Amino acid sequence: MTVQAYKPALRLPFFLAGLAVAALAAIMLVRIPSGWKAGYLAAVAVLTLNRCTGRYLFARKNKTNKIGRPESER
Repeated sequence: MTVQAYKPALRLPFFLAGLAVAALAAIMLVRIPSGWKAGYLAAVAVLTLNRCTGRYLFARKNKTNKIGRPESER
């Protein structure tokens, strides 16, 4: 099972939500005071790392074995 196949009906809403968050992050980066930019970029980097780690762990947990069942169902 891949992340994309987990809940196919949620792919479009999550994609649109991701676009909205990315647009908000870009707007905030332009409008925040210059003294806050380093902290803001650090927070964005940490959040991105957490999101990537979560996606990796989810994919690893639901990795399928040779008979097509997730490893967690063994």
